[in-house]
Parts: sequence; C-alpha cells; structure tokens
Amino acid sequence: MKKYVLFILTSIILIFSLTSCDTTDIANENHNYEIKYDEHVHYNECDCVKKENEEAHIFSDAIHVISYPTCTTEGIEEYHCIVCKYTEQRTTPALGHKYGNWETITNPTCISKGQAKRVCELCGVEEFKDIDLTSHTIASNDEVEATCTQTGLTGGTHCSVCHEEISPSTVVSMKDHNFGPWTTVDEPTCTSIGSAERECSVCGHKEYKTLDKLPHTVTYYNDDPSTCIHKGHTGGSYCSECNTILEERTELELASHKYGEWITTDEPSCTQIGHAKRECEICGNTEYKELEKLPHTSVAYTDLEANCQHEGHTGGTYCSVCNQELTPYTTISKTGHNYTVWEQTSAPTCISIGQERRECTVCGHEEFRDVDKTAHIPTPGEAKASTCKEHGHTEGSYCSFCHVELEAPEELPYSDHNYSIETITKEATINSEGVLTHTCSVCGDSYTTPIARKELTQLIWANSFKASEFKNHFVDFYYADKTLNKSYDITIIYKDNIKYVKLIDNNTSKVYEYWYNGNEIIESCVDGYRHKAFIDMPDTDMYLKWFDLVLNNGVYFASFAYDKMEFKDEYGGYFLANGVETKNYKGDTETASIGISFSDDEKLTGFNYSSDKYDISVFEIGTAPTITIPAATHHHIVDGKCDVCNEEYNTYSQTVNNINLYYYAHKNNKSVEFDYSLLYSNQA
Repeated sequence: MKKYVLFILTSIILIFSLTSCDTTDIANENHNYEIKYDEHVHYNECDCVKKENEEAHIFSDAIHVISYPTCTTEGIEEYHCIVCKYTEQRTTPALGHKYGNWETITNPTCISKGQAKRVCELCGVEEFKDIDLTSHTIASNDEVEATCTQTGLTGGTHCSVCHEEISPSTVVSMKDHNFGPWTTVDEPTCTSIGSAERECSVCGHKEYKTLDKLPHTVTYYNDDPSTCIHKGHTGGSYCSECNTILEERTELELASHKYGEWITTDEPSCTQIGHAKRECEICGNTEYKELEKLPHTSVAYTDLEANCQHEGHTGGTYCSVCNQELTPYTTISKTGHNYTVWEQTSAPTCISIGQERRECTVCGHEEFRDVDKTAHIPTPGEAKASTCKEHGHTEGSYCSFCHVELEAPEELPYSDHNYSIETITKEATINSEGVLTHTCSVCGDSYTTPIARKELTQLIWANSFKASEFKNHFVDFYYADKTLNKSYDITIIYKDNIKYVKLIDNNTSKVYEYWYNGNEIIESCVDGYRHKAFIDMPDTDMYLKWFDLVLNNGVYFASFAYDKMEFKDEYGGYFLANGVETKNYKGDTETASIGISFSDDEKLTGFNYSSDKYDISVFEIGTAPTITIPAATHHHIVDGKCDVCNEEYNTYSQTVNNINLYYYAHKNNKSVEFDYSLLYSNQA
C-alpha cells in the first residue's frame, strides 16, 4: 500500500513542479505528466509522449453491486481502480432454481399423460413434467431407414390407441457425415471453455466440441503480519484475470493481549457461580472468568408419616437459602391400597385391547390395566377357478371379525382351452378338403383341422349322369370311331319335353339337326340326304340313342374303373387313370385312358374316354336354351288329308339307286311335290 501512495504523491509533485518541458527533447526532465489508462494498465504520460510508471490496475476491495444474480440470470459487479478512474464490470453466476417436491395436478390415462409440477422456492417459477401413461394396446413400430441426418429404427412397439412408445426401437446408426475443418465459435478464457464447430458438406449438419480453458495468470499475495486484534496472512496466490484463488493464504495466529486486574461483575451464591472480567490495555478486548459458588446453609427436614395415598419420610437436610436437598431423607413406603378384584370395563377384540379396573376400598383410588388382544377368527375365503382367459386363485383366509387378510389367495395358472364347439366352416367335397373349426367355449379362441376330401365311389359316378339330371340341360360331346375313321361333334338338349340333337360331321363339315316333341319328328337334310348316323339309329328318339351311347353306356361302363382313378387338384380338381382295363360303350373289355370331373355337388362336368378304337369326350354341360321347332317342310298325310295345310293328297314312294323317294300328289290340281326330309340314303 505504501508503494501505491508513494506513486500517487510522486505523480502530484511532478504535475505541480514541472511547469514545462521541451517536446522536441524527450530527454528533457521538465515533463508535464498526466495519469492515463487503458483496460489493462495505468501510467504517467507527458505531452511529449514519454511514459513512466506503467503498471496493472489496482482494484479496491469495495465492490459495487450493479445487479444481484437470480435463479436464471447472472449478477453484475463493478470494480474500481484505486489509482486511476478505470472501472471494470464482472458477472457472477446465476443461482439456479431451488425446486420443492413434485405435486400431481393431472392423473394419467391410456391416451394422455398425467402432469406434475414443482415450484422454485426462490422465484416461484413452475416446472412441469409428464406422468407415464396407463396400459397400452401394443403394436409394432414402423421401421425407419437410417440416413445421413437421422438414425434409423427397427423393431420396437407402441400403443395403437395413443401411439405412445412401449418398447424402444433398435437404433440403426446414421450414415457418416462428411465434415469440414473445425472453426472456433467462442474463444476460451481462464474461467470458461470455448467452442468450435464443423459442418457436413452433404446435409449441412453441424457438430460441436468444447475448447479447454486457458491457464490462470498467477499473482502472489503480499504478506500481512498479525496484530493484537487482526490475524495476519502469508503466502498464497490468485489469478489476476478472474480473481480465482489458486493457492490459499496461510493464516497467522493473533498476538497476545495485555490484560489488567480482574473485576467482579456478578457475586456468587450457593446456587449460582459469580463472574469477573479483565480488559486488554491495547485493543480493549475483555476476558471473563467464573467465580465458585458459596456453601449451602444446612437445615433438617420435618418428618412425614406415610398413609394409604402417599409415602412418608424421616431425616435428611436441605439448604435454607435455595431449598436444595443436601442429604436425602429416608422414604417410608405407602401403607398400600386395599383393592377390590379386577373388573372388566371393555372387552378385548382382535383389533383392540380390553381394559380392567379395581378400586381401593379405603381411599377410592382406581387402578386400570390393559387386557391383551384376542386372536383373529380364521375364515376361509372364496376360491375362484381359472379359465383360459382369466387367472383363478385359492381360497386364502381372513378374520371374520375385522376382515383382515390372514392368508393371501395364491394365483392359479390359466386353464387349458375348452375346444368343445366344432363347426364345419367348409364342407368337404369330392374335389377339395373341408374345414372343421374348433372353438373354445370360454374365450372364443379357435383353430381349424381339415376334413378329408370325399372319396370317389361308383355310386357317386353313376348318380352324376342320371337322365333326370340332364333334363333342361345341354351336353356337348365328341364321338370318334377310330376303326371307321369317323368323328362327330354332337350337342343334345332336352327341355320343355322337346328333344334336340345337333350333329357336325367332322369328315364333311356338314351339320344335321333333329327335333322331336313326342309327336312329330323333324330332321334337316343336306343336299337331300339324311345322315347315316341317324339312319343307323332307326328308332324315332335320336336324343335317347345318343344319350344312351355316350352317357348310359360310355360313361357308365367306365365307372367300373373308379377305384383306379387318381385325383388331380389342378383346374378345380379331376380324376385320371391311364392304361386301365375297362369296358367301352358297347360293353367290350379293352385298355383305355379315362378322365372325369364333377362339381362340388357331385354332378358330371366333364368326361374323356380314349382307347385304340374309340374317343368319347364330354366337353360342356349347361342350362339348356329355349328350343324352337321349325315349321314342317313336308305334308303330314292322315287318311288322305294333310293335317298341317288341310289339303287332300295322295302319297307315293319309289326306290331309285337305293334311295327311297317320297311324293305328294294333290287330289284337285294333280300337282306333285317331292319331300326331301323323308329321304333315306347310305351316302352321307
């Protein structure tokens, strides 16, 4: 301190004693100095630019507080240099919030979190936090592919109702960024770290890191010797930039006081000590001491006789000044109460003690005592059987008086499912398996088992092509006699009691048709000829003949190979046998390949028979269209009169070149008509 005072005095002397200087000669000693400063040092400077006595600022111990720190803001203190007018402001750290206990203000639900708050005891600011949700409906999280800017996610679950995460997804690491060089953002000091950043050239993502603090600027304290009233210090150092203490100073012991004589301030007595004091002649410090108590004044106790209600005593002494007992008296025991027998005033239970009372017959004194609690009364609880969807439990036990649980029920495991409900959810057919669903009668859980596909039997085969099944239906089939090298595509229809046959001769590509309504037959001819296939079947019902040939004979005789058929599940299902011995439509035994298919309701839908002699194939079976019989192209003579046109005709026949020709001769005009529809020929 003396050094700084000397500096100030020297500066003042220089200012007043040096009235002028030669600004052209810096060596001239007559300078006009003035105190100047910057943010680091102060110094004396002359107009001639000469500087002297430059040194660091010396700040006063008196600190001016501009603003005090709060929970969230820093404080500001101002320091003044005691030499120059320089001032410096420094911040003090924020206090930080001092919160109380959390208090629930909103209870959580399944779809919204609850909320709790706590209040800062210093500033009253409120802080809130969420309370976890209740149970959720668990669903799998969507997967997210990792990118340069974010991590990916896989797995994990969330609540499908409120979308809260139940179990976290596994984080898939982000792709690496392409960072540039580090750039300093905040320079470090001796009290705070700095920061630097670098940026990804691909996505612009920034990465930050801290820079270590700078080292302190070490400054050593001056020694401070002890005095009588002030402890001195020695050693120690601090940072001149931030005032942080780097090495603590060593505190020295106080110097001894120089005391005067003791003066009594409080006289002692037999109950309390006295006091005296003496004073330091240098600093005025006062020292105190206790004075011992005075002896007691002894007096004897008056004897007291014992009775039923209190004890007696004899002998003993006490101090007549403070009444303190000096020697104890001898206690004479009470004469004792003459009590009645114990009487219950409240009965004990398993949850509360009871009480008994008795009374002295001499003085009426009452005495009470507790009666221990009784034992609990065990009572079995109600057991609950487990089901497949709910745990059951054992009966346990409880006290029937106070209902406290004595033995906790034990949880029972789930029972097995009771799959007693069986439902055919899909009937088995000849083409596919069925499905049998087994359902638990308690919880509705279910599983399925297959029902075996129906086996092909000869009866199913035979029933599938009964004539009644084909009424009001059409059948398209192919017939080939390989021995004659002839083949036909044929359609037969039976609807509304009308039978229809259409025959396409694949050798000639000619089409022949046949209608029969049970009364009249109409056949179409080509170039005046009937087809030989119709001639080979002279019976009037061509439909029945073809039905018998293909279905009643061809399909039926093949049914004897039913046990050799192998089921194929493609194309909706069909049966196939190759190279089996069977009978053809004529009843002759031969080797053939047979294929057949049925609808799920066991109706014939397709058939193929192939041997060295014959091919028969049923291509399609469907609902028959409406059949319209064309107008007759010939007269229908009954007793010399046509019942179609009501004209009178005579009929004639003639055989020419093995062809039977039919004529009509009108009775009145004698005209002759030729009837092609009644031709018979072996040429077609």
